[in-house]
Amino acid sequence: MRVVASADHALHRPAAELSGSAFIPPWERPERWHRVATALRAAGHPIEAPDAAVAPALTARVHAPDYLAFLASAWPRWRASGGTGDALPSVFAVRRTSERVPEHIGGQLGHYAFAMDVAITAGSWQAALSSAACADTARRRVSAGERAAFALCRPPGHHAARDLRCGARLAALGLPTVLVMEGGYALEAIGANVAATLAGFEGG
Repeated sequence: MRVVASADHALHRPAAELSGSAFIPPWERPERWHRVATALRAAGHPIEAPDAAVAPALTARVHAPDYLAFLASAWPRWRASGGTGDALPSVFAVRRTSERVPEHIGGQLGHYAFAMDVAITAGSWQAALSSAACADTARRRVSAGERAAFALCRPPGHHAARDLRCGARLAALGLPTVLVMEGGYALEAIGANVAATLAGFEGG
């Protein structure tokens, strides 16, 4: 099966996430991508880069315009506000009482999130755009007649909604012809699990 992946995933490299009452190394980190890619290559799946950048009109079909604008500008605004280190929310909006989007980046971080499991870093937005481009390239391969294609997307966006994120930037478009699989946190097994899933699909 054809696999579409981008080295830009490594641009998204948060230093830590909050788990319980302590900051720990992020569960979702570049090593997971490399384990999957290594296992897929070993299983004989060709890996190619996405054809081109994803069209803004396509991401706008999935996410709200204000959310996309926030993600595109969050890092420089965080740094301009005096933020040091990765951008993480310190307060969270209670949307049942107010849908007003805060003006300050500190408030927006909490408005567009509901957890502290992945921060926004200098490369997060570019990594997310490349992740979406992988998904779109896989979609176009299938639309052109291939039986299936696998998009290896990172950041995975597995909890992202139209205008919310939970530890990840953008969903990988979620179009009907694209399968997005969240492989779990077992680093020792994630590559083998993905390769086995594709092998099962191809054998079906």
